[in-house]
Amino acid sequence: MRKKPGLTLILWKMVVFAKAIRFALALSAVTVCYCLQLSDDCRNFSHKIINVTDVTLVKRDTVLAPFAIWNLLFTLALAASGETSRQLLSALRLSHEKENKIIKANKDLNREVIQTGNAGVSYTSGTYIFWDIELQVNAEFKAIINYGLEIENEVLDFANSTAAVVKANSAIVNSIQNLLRGEDFATSRMIVLSPTVFEGHWTLPFNAIDTTIEPFYSENGEIIRQVYMMNQRNRFPFTNIRELGAFVLQLPYGSNDKYCMLILLPWLGTTVSEVYQNLVSSFTLKEVFYKLNNDTKTYGLENIDIKIPRFEIITNSDSHRLLNSMGVYDIFDSIAANFSRTTSESIFVSSIKRSASISVTESGTSASASATAMLTDKIVLSTPISGTALHRTIKSDPVYSAGFIANRPFIYYVMEKKTTTILFGGAFSEFVVF
Repeated sequence: MRKKPGLTLILWKMVVFAKAIRFALALSAVTVCYCLQLSDDCRNFSHKIINVTDVTLVKRDTVLAPFAIWNLLFTLALAASGETSRQLLSALRLSHEKENKIIKANKDLNREVIQTGNAGVSYTSGTYIFWDIELQVNAEFKAIINYGLEIENEVLDFANSTAAVVKANSAIVNSIQNLLRGEDFATSRMIVLSPTVFEGHWTLPFNAIDTTIEPFYSENGEIIRQVYMMNQRNRFPFTNIRELGAFVLQLPYGSNDKYCMLILLPWLGTTVSEVYQNLVSSFTLKEVFYKLNNDTKTYGLENIDIKIPRFEIITNSDSHRLLNSMGVYDIFDSIAANFSRTTSESIFVSSIKRSASISVTESGTSASASATAMLTDKIVLSTPISGTALHRTIKSDPVYSAGFIANRPFIYYVMEKKTTTILFGGAFSEFVVF
């Protein structure tokens, strides 16, 4: 006859089970907490590159995809070793963190940001690695990208650049058409890229019939040109933040309030650069959202007249100078670069190209971007492209009325709200009508 388990054994099993539950809950809480901490690091990094880019371009229109750049540099940091890796992790504000934790947290962050679950919004983002069939890749790094980062990767014959570019572009899901070109493979041993595409319809769209042609002013009160100004009177989260020296408007996308465009309009006499600095030193985006939510709870959503330019911005640039300003040097140095974690062969980053575009219309926002790192074992010379934008200025007194009238330079962010991650962002200053 089978003996029934004693009371002591049952109680012991219950205690073990309870401890296991507590451990799992604690581990989950730590993971969530660390993911949120990583999102703070990512957001601070995003502020930095947008601010540096705006200063470099001297008040020109800018658009960047900080989250795509973050993912690219995160991958390069894990591919590198020694001082090369330290510089990249320091730029990402992760230099003192344990690797297994940041890998898990970054995967969780990407999962949270990308899962739209939202009628009216489509967002795709990812990281891809392509390497030459002749490049000897270490087994350890293969394990990291396959089982840790879970990054799509493929071995291609770079010598046959025609076939390689077709296979690579076909492997990139829902991305920009023909993102890579044949010449990219002809001069590289390894390519790392992070493309992203966003399509969002306004929860409360503008009516094209109400769009008018109006003047757009510089920070000095000069008319830069005439723009197509979208008009609407409706209930939107809106606040005035003294610590920033700016008015803030939130325009939601889709049906579940997960994504939004945040527009920061500096006060008269306050510049875009000053608002950037205030965001870094005085008042974070988390606090901006808290104030918007608190004002909404306290006062409710009131009807407000808003005027937003219809605009399109395209930015193409190399990241060499940008990353140098953030303390990243070694990856571009054919002697100092250390990618021994990836391969025993001597490779370095010949270039990191960034391209981004955004179109804001009466129906919503379309944006796409890519950040691409070319790694080679040959010195590749590149000729920088530069230019200046000319425009006629007319001295005038700008007209400012009640409401949110974005007829002077402002900052904009396309954001995932839960993690306050900046998907796209920049400054709107010199305008091109389309």
